[in-house]
Amino acid sequence: MFAPPAITVAEGDTVTWSNSDPVPHTVTSDTGAFDSGVMNNGQTFGFTCATAGSYSYFCDLHPTMIGTVVVTAAAPAPAPEAQRLATPEAAQPAGPEIEQPAAPETEQPAEGESAGY
Repeated sequence: MFAPPAITVAEGDTVTWSNSDPVPHTVTSDTGAFDSGVMNNGQTFGFTCATAGSYSYFCDLHPTMIGTVVVTAAAPAPAPEAQRLATPEAAQPAGPEIEQPAAPETEQPAEGESAGY
């Protein structure tokens, strides 16, 4: 039997089957989406799940061995505008820079003169 008999993955994930049984097996999709061919003990087979859906499969050498891979749709990527608004720079737009007025210059008495207080 396949263990586990059912698995759920996301689009783009790769499922890998390993034959740890002393007898050969296959991993054959009911729809022809994938087929491992005969796998002997210790061999593996991987399938990258590119499209959401449910994939039933069986062992061609032992047809009572069945399994299912459920592939969930990947979350849609945010629109470029939404990405831009999510950045800290865009969340708080910079306004014009405000310059502080310079302190008025005061005349300093020349050397040897008094301040006139």
